[in-house]
Amino acid sequence: FGEIAHDRALEWVNYGVQNFEYTCEQLGVEPVVIDAQNDMEKVLAGMEDLLSQDVDAVSVYSFSPDLDARVAQMARDAGIPIVLKTRFRPTLWTVTP
Repeated sequence: FGEIAHDRALEWVNYGVQNFEYTCEQLGVEPVVIDAQNDMEKVLAGMEDLLSQDVDAVSVYSFSPDLDARVAQMARDAGIPIVLKTRFRPTLWTVTP
């Protein structure tokens, strides 16, 4: 499973990454964590990297509704589930095929 972390320099982000890694361990899957370093371009590059590694699912911390739509579409195109950890209300945007 892949995780794109917001910014590992932030303590609270590392708590989420630790939870992700622990859950992967409990499921018997290898975690792949990418640090976006608070950079939207690194989120997109990280998503491409995870997809090239054929991960079975991805978790992404949301930066913006537009970026959420882009990474959700990338996951959809790859046929894998995605979890968007967002602070935005989902009623404000949608992803269409």
